[in-house]
Amino acid sequence: MKPPPPLLDAAAERRELIREVALISFVYFTPFVGSALFSFLPSASTAKDNSTLTWGLWSMLSTLPLFLICYVARLRGMTWQELGLQRPKVLPAIGIVLLALFASWVAMYASWMLTWWTVGENLNFGPTGVGRSTTPLEYALFAASISIVVFFEEFVCRGYLITRLQKLGISAVWAVALPAIGFASYHIYQGAYGAVAALFSGILYGILFWNFRSLWPLVIAHWLYNLWAYSGQS
Repeated sequence: MKPPPPLLDAAAERRELIREVALISFVYFTPFVGSALFSFLPSASTAKDNSTLTWGLWSMLSTLPLFLICYVARLRGMTWQELGLQRPKVLPAIGIVLLALFASWVAMYASWMLTWWTVGENLNFGPTGVGRSTTPLEYALFAASISIVVFFEEFVCRGYLITRLQKLGISAVWAVALPAIGFASYHIYQGAYGAVAALFSGILYGILFWNFRSLWPLVIAHWLYNLWAYSGQS
C-alpha cells in the first residue's frame, strides 16, 4: 500500500493556493479581456456582428474554461457549499434575488451619473438591443447563452475568487473588490458607463455573497437583469 502524500506546511500550502488562483484567473479573464480589447481595433468595427446567433455562439464558446475551473476547484478540495452552490432556502433566496436586482439598478444609475458628470459620455441608457431575436432558435440560444455566461461569471468572480482570497487571508474589502475589478475589466467594450456599472454591481454582488454565501440567487438576479439589458431595441 502506498504511503499517504506528505502534508504541506502552511507556507507551501499558501504558495500552492496562490498558484491555483493565478491559474484560474488567467484561464478565466484572458479570453474575455482579449475579446473586449479586440472590439477597439478598427477592423473590429467593420467585422462586428451583433446578431443573437453570433453573439450567443461566441458567449457559449467563451465559457468552455468553466469545466477546467470546476475540475481544479474540486481537485483542490473545494466543496459545493464553499462555492455557494448548496440548495438555497426559498424565502431567503427570494430576498437575496430582490436585493441583488436592486443592487443592479443602483449600480446602473450610479455609473450613469458618474460617467455623465466626469466624461460626459453620450449614453444609450437602457436595453442595448444585442439580444434582438427573430426566430425561435435565436430566442432559445439567447436565453441559453445568457444562462451559461451569467453562471460562469458568478461562479468564478463571486463563488470561487472571493472564497479563495478569503482563505489567503485577504481582507473582506479586497476579497470583494479585486474580483469586481476583474469583472469590470472585460466590460470596457461597453465604454466608461459599462465598465463602471460592472465595477459597482460586482462590488454589491460581492458584498451579498460575502454575507449570505449563496450563489444561486445572484445567478438568477444577474440573469434577469441581463435578459432585460440585452433584449430591448437599441
